[in-house]
This record gives sequence, C-alpha cells and structure tokens, in this order.
Amino acid sequence: MKIGLVSCLQGAPQVKDAEIGYGDESTGSHPSSFIGVYDYGNAFYTFSSGLGTFIVLNCYTSSEVGSNQYNFLIETLEGIERDVTPWVLVMLHCPLYNTFFAHQNETQTVRMKENFEKIFVEYNVNIVFSGHTHGYLRSKPVAFDEVFECGDAPLYIGIGDGGQRGDEIEFFLNRTPEDWVECRDGSNWSFGTLEIFNSTTAEWTRRLSGVNKWEDY
Repeated sequence: MKIGLVSCLQGAPQVKDAEIGYGDESTGSHPSSFIGVYDYGNAFYTFSSGLGTFIVLNCYTSSEVGSNQYNFLIETLEGIERDVTPWVLVMLHCPLYNTFFAHQNETQTVRMKENFEKIFVEYNVNIVFSGHTHGYLRSKPVAFDEVFECGDAPLYIGIGDGGQRGDEIEFFLNRTPEDWVECRDGSNWSFGTLEIFNSTTAEWTRRLSGVNKWEDY
C-alpha cells in the first residue's frame, strides 16, 4: 500500500462569470481564446502529495509580470523544499506546446508561455500537464522550442483526448512531428497515471480507453 499526503485547500472559491472574447477559425482558435481575465476565488493553487508539489495554474487569469498569478508562482516555487518534494509538476488547461491544428496561437496561451516558460526552466519544473486539445502529446525535454537532450527542461504532456466526442479526430498542425515531439496521437481516448518512486525516478503510463493494455506512442 502506498500512502500519499495531500494538503487541504481552505475556504470555498468565489465564482464570477468569465468574459469571453472571439476566436479566429483560420488558426483553429475558438471562443475559448479569452480577452477577459478570470482572477477570482481559487483560480490557481498548489498542493503536495507524496514526493511531489503540484501547482495548478489558470490560463484565463493574467500571467503578466507582477500579476497575482505571476507572484503566486514565484513565491510557491521559491518555497518548495526539494529534499521533501523533489518533483515539481504543473497543471494547466491550455498547452504551451501544441502539435495539433486546434487552439494554435491563442492569446492567453501565448502570453503564459512568454511569461512562465523561463520560470519553469529556472526553477527546474519537471513536468507540465495540459488539456484543451482533444489529443495526446508527450514532448521531449524542451524549452524555448529547443530540445534539451540532457533533460534540463520540462516534459510537456497533453492528455486532453478524454474529451473527444464520438468519431472526432484531432488533426496535427504539421504532417511531420515537430522536433520536440516524442509521441502524439489524435484518434484515441486515454487517461494516464503518474507514479513517483523516489527523487530521481517516476513512471508516466498512458492507458487507451476500452483497450486492456497500456500504451504511449
């Protein structure tokens, strides 16, 4: 039996309707490309579990330098005791690295990548999980669109294919995968599990829905 310690969030979030802008269908951008800002309640937060610190960020909250979310991210990363939780994992909705046609160049995602990617690298974030696109992506260690073969950069895992509808296929932006793509799939449903064994070893496993096997390709 493995037991993880999970901290509790105190207080109920306050909710305000998000302000929706208009997308650009020519780039695969939909009305989820917001020009408004959601900065209410627990729009971003952190918790620890076992050997990991998890940081949940909100693409639809301002990520500009000096914003509440920017300051929260810096303060959280500076306060992590890596000898206690050596793994740092970020979760957000919009993918900072996106191999699919849909949701390219959305304003909130571009701004978050510009403002936060350098922070992820500086503070040695290990993995960044995202959704939004209804496909599966696992990157190589990548930063600023360059592959870091030695591993000194985060992995990006997009696991949004659980949101596929019917016979939906998530089309790729380019026929040939980008250099930073390790594997990608736009035609299946799946979910994944992450098991952290120690300060240097963790295992990410993807399972295809309805298939009695684990797969990552």
